[in-house]
Parts: sequence; structure tokens; C-alpha cells
Amino acid sequence: ERVRSLLLYLVVHGPSHREQIIDALWPHLDLRAADRNLRVTLSYLNQVLEPARQNGEAPFFIRQTGPTLVLAGHSDLDIDRDRFEALLEQADDADRRGLPSVALEILERALELWRGPCLSEVAYEEWAQTSCRELTVRYVSAALRVSELHLAAGRTGRATDWARRALAADEWNEPAYRLLIASALARGDACAAMRALEACHAALAELGIPPGPQTEMLRRRLVDLTPGLGDSAIA
Repeated sequence: ERVRSLLLYLVVHGPSHREQIIDALWPHLDLRAADRNLRVTLSYLNQVLEPARQNGEAPFFIRQTGPTLVLAGHSDLDIDRDRFEALLEQADDADRRGLPSVALEILERALELWRGPCLSEVAYEEWAQTSCRELTVRYVSAALRVSELHLAAGRTGRATDWARRALAADEWNEPAYRLLIASALARGDACAAMRALEACHAALAELGIPPGPQTEMLRRRLVDLTPGLGDSAIA
């Protein structure tokens, strides 16, 4: 467990002083015992990353400069988080240049790297939580953009799928519910739109907040399209 934690700490924080790592991974141990744990854990991690490394040969992937540990550079080490963030930047650039189809292709490549909750092995560690939140927010934002682009192109099934993926990562995300509703309305499925609207209301009620004006506009549109349903049924 600590071998994985040490690797992920270096991925998340970059170059790190030994004392920073000790404080994060062994906060309840005295300095001497924690330093011993770090040395042993680092030795195991180097064995995992470089099983063929000869005794006495300097580690390649984890390098030490004085009291600082650092992972090898991007040209030597492929980290999916770095690829994910780089692709999102490329997609943002394509969007800014008015190339939505290019942005969509890049975003879907980025989202393929997401295999579930990020940093799941250390998600409850205090030192990992900020990075987890930031990565999840970026994932949800990208999934919503993909859903929007598919909906704009009339691909309501794909739009629905990506909105649901966004909700799997953030179950209270109102824009994702709106995309579900809008996709259902676009394909003429009033029942699915109503189910999504009711789920949205229930999620927002858990947070104690009312639906936003854009959600209210979709509700009015649903009422107008299904006069027999009655306004009170989805109020």
C-alpha cells in the first residue's frame, strides 16, 4: 500500500523533499522511524519500477538530488494524468479557434484515459484530495462538453451517454441533468425527459438548492410539449 502511495505522491506533487513525504505518508511516526520507512518503501518501489536494475546502479525513474525525490522527466516516463491534462489543453485550444469537431475528437481521446475514480488507492489521504477534486472537476467538465457537442450534432444517444458518465462522477451535477433532459426532448421522449427532470429535482433537494433558470426553461418546454401531463406533475 505504501509503495503505491509513495509513487502516487510523487506523481501528484512532483519534486518533493523527504520531510514532506514523511509528513504525508507517516504523520504519526517520529522522524527516525518515518525516515527508515521511507528508505525501505523507496527501495521496494525502485524494485517494482526497475526489476532488472543491478546492485549499485543508480535508479532511473526516481531520482534523488540531496533531500529531494523526483520522477524522471516526461520524455522518460508516461503518466496518464499528464496525458489527460495535455489533451484537455489541446481541446480547449481547438474550441477557442472555433474547431468543435477537432475539440470533440481530442476530448474523447482524453476521456478514454479515465478508468474510474482517480487516485482511488489514496483518495482518502489528505495530501491527495485536492488533486482528486481538481481532476474530477476537469473530467466532468470535459464529459459535459462532449455531451453538448454530440447533442448539437443530433447524436442524442451519445449525448445521453456522456451526460450519464458525468453524473457517475458527480451525482449532483445540474448541467448533466439538463443535458439528459434536452437529449430526451430532442428525440421526442417526454417520459425520459420527465424522469431526468425528477431525478434532477431530487438531487438538488438533497443539497437544499432550487433548480437554476436553465433547468426551469427545460421544465416549461416539457410542459408545453406534453399539455396532457400537467404542470404540477413536474413542478
